[in-house]
Amino acid sequence: MKKIFLAVLIGTLFTACGGKEETSETKENDETTTEETTENAGGVFKGIEVLNSIPDPVETAALIKDLGIRYDKSALNDVNKKSSYSKSHEQALNLGVYSADLAYANIYSQNQDAIDYLTAIKEMADGINISQYFDFEKIKQMTSEGTDLEELLKVTLSNLHQVNEELQKEQRGEMTVYIVSGGWLEALYLSCYVAKEAQNSTELKEYIADQKIILAQIVNLLSNNKDKSTHIANLHEQFSKIATAYEPISLVYGEVEDTENKQGDEIVVEQATDVKLNFSDADFNTLYDTIVEVRKEIIK
Repeated sequence: MKKIFLAVLIGTLFTACGGKEETSETKENDETTTEETTENAGGVFKGIEVLNSIPDPVETAALIKDLGIRYDKSALNDVNKKSSYSKSHEQALNLGVYSADLAYANIYSQNQDAIDYLTAIKEMADGINISQYFDFEKIKQMTSEGTDLEELLKVTLSNLHQVNEELQKEQRGEMTVYIVSGGWLEALYLSCYVAKEAQNSTELKEYIADQKIILAQIVNLLSNNKDKSTHIANLHEQFSKIATAYEPISLVYGEVEDTENKQGDEIVVEQATDVKLNFSDADFNTLYDTIVEVRKEIIK
């Protein structure tokens, strides 16, 4: 599965990207968010391309499901909170959060929940004037029909690059950063939430530990652009708290070892990598508590 987080957060939803048609509704929304958007009038975000390497929430949800963990709707951000997000940065962050929740609900075939989250995402998209890029009806149809995950990704990834370019052209790179950051945080939260409850979660803890590298990239991106917006500066401060909690945690990969096994007339070479996980229960609890604290600030 492709490890392109931006692809799922934006690609899962933006499949019909076209030129931006300005309507009276768009003008009205633009006027209500002028104070927010003018903060980002300084130009393209520095280093925003790192977002293309961030793992997607569908991969996280699949890992959770493959471990045999039951679906738990109570772990997700309540869709009824959607009307409380009135500022553009709140809507973009929670568009990301709801996208991760959508991936989680969809991979468990919880179709009604998935549709509810899709509705919440549409409301967030309307608020930040990007709903013109969405083909909600097609995604809703694929979700309700339980379309194969790979087919869903294939369809929804098609116009990813065009959408990202459009946001950049409109001097709206800040919105992309919020969406991706919110979604990545929610996926990490769900991983930790499940790992806390699971009896045998070594694989999941390795995944969580591996996110330390991704977090460093996000924090660096936020640091390089925190002068563009007070909201970016605040997000940098919040994500830096998670980075501090990650400091004692590490995942060290050893050398790759090849093992030859004879299967009939063929020799099959299997590769194995020794992995050393430094992740104590105390470190996990500190990390989890910090993630919960930061998440509360975003979804409040």
